Amino acid sequence: MVAASKVQEGLMAHLPLELLTFYILPQLDQVSLARLAKTCTRMRSAVHTFLLKSKTLDMKDVIYWIETENHLVDFTDQIKVRGDDLKAAFMFLTRNTSVTSLRRLKMWGHPDQPTMVNLNTIRKLIKQNRNLEELSLVNMKLTDHLMDVIMKLPKLKYLQLSPALINKGSNPYIKCFKGKIKKLKQKGCEITGVGQQREDYWKGTARVFDLKFRNH
Repeated sequence: MVAASKVQEGLMAHLPLELLTFYILPQLDQVSLARLAKTCTRMRSAVHTFLLKSKTLDMKDVIYWIETENHLVDFTDQIKVRGDDLKAAFMFLTRNTSVTSLRRLKMWGHPDQPTMVNLNTIRKLIKQNRNLEELSLVNMKLTDHLMDVIMKLPKLKYLQLSPALINKGSNPYIKCFKGKIKKLKQKGCEITGVGQQREDYWKGTARVFDLKFRNH
């Protein structure tokens, strides 16, 4: 994906909607989509329609942008602190969790901080996108209820989790997770764990491995 300059954003406002929807918008990164949606009513409608039909949502790039840039993209109409801006970005890209066409969903959290939105919202998004084939929940704590929703995805082929946040003695769901992970694998779903080093994940060098648990 590419970033669009302000001049390019202005030029795009005059392009036919069909050209925008099928050839231009799919090439833009998420930050550019947010900016473009603010240029005029026509562009906002085009971007919103595009997001509703999107097959892929990868939060990695927009989270990296928010966490590393000196200025934050304004996903709403107010200046937001980091945590609020992450939530605003998620709600914008999912159209307030109304998208239903996702095939690939990749989310990233922080092991020592709350998720960008609450787990009920994440569970709702996963539940209503029943055609999900790939799901990554990196550095995100799981609950038994969330695993139940994941178990019911009929087309899930790949699941990526952070075992360090599951495989803790204080986690009451470890035994339940082990059984459900086993059942998912038996249904043909590839399940991997990923290391928690954020810098490696951003660079694409994070260690990925077959997900296993300690014996309890």
